[in-house]
This record gives sequence, C-alpha cells and structure tokens, in this order.
Amino acid sequence: MHQFFKNNKYLLFILLFMTIHYWIYVSRIPTKYYSDSYIYLKLAENLASEHSYHLPGSTATIYSFYPPGYSLTITGLQGLTHMPYKNAVTWIAYLSLMIFLIYFYKITGFYFRDNKWRMTLLILVCFSAIYPFFFIALSEHVFLALLMIQMYLLLKWERDKNYKYLFFAGIFMGLLLLTRYASFGLLFSESMWLVWIFYKQKLKGKQILYFLFPPTLFFSIWFFLISIHNSGSMGRKIIFHPPDLAHFKELIKSLFNWIVPGLTPYFFIPVILLFILLIWNSRKYIHSLIGKPDIQLWLFNLLGYLIFLSGVISFLDFSSSYDFRLLLPAYFSFIIIFSLLLYQNIRVIKSKIAYALSGLVVLSFLLHFIQFNLYSSPKIYSPELIRLLKNNEKYVYTNTTDLLPELMKNDSLIRQIPFTYNPKSTLSNPNFNKSMQNMLDSVRHNQAVIIYFDGYEDWDFCPSKDEILKNFKQIKKVDFSEGSYIKAIE
Repeated sequence: MHQFFKNNKYLLFILLFMTIHYWIYVSRIPTKYYSDSYIYLKLAENLASEHSYHLPGSTATIYSFYPPGYSLTITGLQGLTHMPYKNAVTWIAYLSLMIFLIYFYKITGFYFRDNKWRMTLLILVCFSAIYPFFFIALSEHVFLALLMIQMYLLLKWERDKNYKYLFFAGIFMGLLLLTRYASFGLLFSESMWLVWIFYKQKLKGKQILYFLFPPTLFFSIWFFLISIHNSGSMGRKIIFHPPDLAHFKELIKSLFNWIVPGLTPYFFIPVILLFILLIWNSRKYIHSLIGKPDIQLWLFNLLGYLIFLSGVISFLDFSSSYDFRLLLPAYFSFIIIFSLLLYQNIRVIKSKIAYALSGLVVLSFLLHFIQFNLYSSPKIYSPELIRLLKNNEKYVYTNTTDLLPELMKNDSLIRQIPFTYNPKSTLSNPNFNKSMQNMLDSVRHNQAVIIYFDGYEDWDFCPSKDEILKNFKQIKKVDFSEGSYIKAIE
C-alpha cells in the first residue's frame, strides 16, 4: 500500500484535498436524511438491540423492501466504535468516498499511462453529480465503493485470466446485491459479458461459476430468510406498465447531466453539437474500441443496465425513473468511454472540437462543484411549523414522509395520507375510501392532525389539499411557509 501511494502522488494529493473538503462541508452542513434514511437507522438499531432485521410497527418479521447490507454496515461500525449511529453513517460515507476514489483511479490505470490525465478524470468525477451522494444517509455511497472494487477485479481478471479475481468479483457482486437490489442489473449485464468473453476466447464455460456462485449463494440465503419468515413475499407484484413520456424525459435529462451537471442548461446545444462532432471524428477509433473485451464490459453494463431498469419500470415499479440516482451503475460506463474518446482526440488527433468540448465539460463540472458548496445549506423549517410540532403527541398525516422525522421526537406517529392508487404498480388502492375515512375521523376526534406540504402537486396518487379540506365542515387551518397544518377545532 505504501509503495502504491508512493508511485501515485497525484492520488494522495486528491485524497487529502477531498478529506479536508469533506469534513469542512460536513461540519457546516450535516449529512442529509430522508425518510428512507431513518428506516435504515431503525433497522441498524434493531440489528444491534434485538438481532433482527425488523422495522418497528411492521407486520413483516424481516424487512425485505431494502436489502440488509447498508444497515449491517452501520451496525458493525457503531458496534466497533460505540459512536452514535448518525456519526457512524457519516464515517461510512467518508470511508466509502476514499475507497471509491482509490479504485476509480486504479481502474483508469487500465486505460491511461498518463497520471496527469488520470488525476484530471478523478477531479472531474469529484466535481460531478456523484459527489453529493456521499453526503446523504442512503446506501448509494457504500454501493459506489463496492462497485469500483468489483469492476476493478473484473478488469484485472480480463487482463490476467487469474480466476481468483473472477471469484472475488463474484463475492463483491454478492455484497452489491445485499446493498441495493439495483445490482441485479449489473449481475445481468456482467453475466452476459462473461458468456460473450468465454465464447469468443474459447474458455472453459464451467469456470464462469467462479463469478456466479457467490452472488447466487448470498442472495439465496437472504431470500430463504425472507421466505420462511414472510411467506416468501418481497413486496412486489408483476404487472405490465411500460415507461411513459415522463420517464423518457427524465432519461434525456439524466443523460445530459452526465456531461453537464447541475445548473448549466445553457450549455445544452453547444455540448450536444460538439459531442456529435466528436463521435463523427472518432468513428474509426470507436470501431477499434468496440472490439476490446475490457471496453465491451462497459458497453454491456451500459446497455444491459438500461434494459434491466426499463424492465423494472415496466413490470415491478412504475414509480421508478431514469433519474441520475438510479442510473449511477451505467454512469461509469459512459465516463470511461467518453474519457477515451477525449484522450484520443486531444492527445493523438489534437482536435479543436475535443478541446472545445472538454473545456465546456470542465467548466460545467466546476460550476456544479461551486454551486454545491455555495448554495447547499441545512434545511431550515419555518418557526411556525417547528412550534406546531413541538411536544406533539398526536398522529401526523402528511403527503410526504421525508420531511417530518427530524422535526418530531416520536417519528412513529407519522402516517402517510392514503394513496388513491399504488404508484409502483399503478393499481388503484382498494382500501382508499376506508383509509381516508379513518384519517378524517381521527382528525375530527382530535386524535390526529394533517400537515400538507406544498410543492408536491404532481403526485396525483395523493389527494390534494382542497380535496381533503372539503371533507370537513369546520376545521382549523394554519398556513406556514412550507404548507398547511390542519386540525380539529377544539
């Protein structure tokens, strides 16, 4: 390890810079939490106290909606250090960032000998829309670290054909599956790539089991535990609902953000034009790249993951989208291929088009990083909302459960306003009228209140504020800057 850093001083400099920046940022703006974040925390706490992956209040013995990897990581670090759970989350995110940077840098070494170019790529990735994921209490940062290690091992196997690398790549694929279910998309695409490589290079087909056995074993154990405790239910129904226009708009937006992230929509036309010209200038080089097995891995991951995500949206979860977060596994395929095209055009062809495009890309990434630092701030809620929730002991119905956990001492009182239909399956909610009536009765009898946040009008699966208010003859409504507080007149 010492020799590695001695030979890669640029990497050591970037790690030091990003360490300083990370802790300065965290000291100013704490790690961001969503409702999912609090679920991970509660699961981690239950793992430590009751040795079970169970969510308080849930009817399921094992919580299967999220795999256990991230919560286990939180529990493990907290158990070793005895630090508060939220501190453990922050340290896990930081350590994930360091591992991610080291292994992304090692991956670039398969393609570039120029350490300055590798350093430039690493800096751009740090400035990209990936970096904010290391400041959010979700499983993405652990996922990114594991993904870089796994991809490095696969590339190492492709170069050396040492099957221990393929076996360890399979182990890390198993860990990825236990961290995010989205990893099934990678398992699908990488398995297809291996089948292709084994066929083209006439390798022994049974040796592909070095890769497939670990993830199959890991997930089979997890599925077995769910099956014996939860009657085999994973909480999903298979119903056909193909992506709609909104999904494809989100896909275009996300693909554009791969090159020009954040606040730079003004670059759209020049970047797209320059990118098309770059592709045209590089058509012979692209043809030669496609024939290389290590490049084929990224292409399989890019296309295979998009096919997988489209299948998830079409059959399992219509509420999923092609947003940047869900497209993370495919993003690195683009980064590697795009950087090779730029390098070829700048260092070999010395194309003015490549210079112009790289200049715009670097500028947009830099602006994104500056925006992230200057305009990020802790969420500040209105004093009126804080006052209304202070010492609250009633159930609180809300149209979005992301915003309330950090404001309430007892977040078990939070309830979701009933959905008219399931946004995942698109099926109408057969219990909507009954659930709605229960909510209205609870408010009328002063057992519950409603906090309705503005800005979620496009969530048509949730009744609007006006639709809720018209059910009351007499009601007290207090408006605050984020929305409205609705309660019975005492």
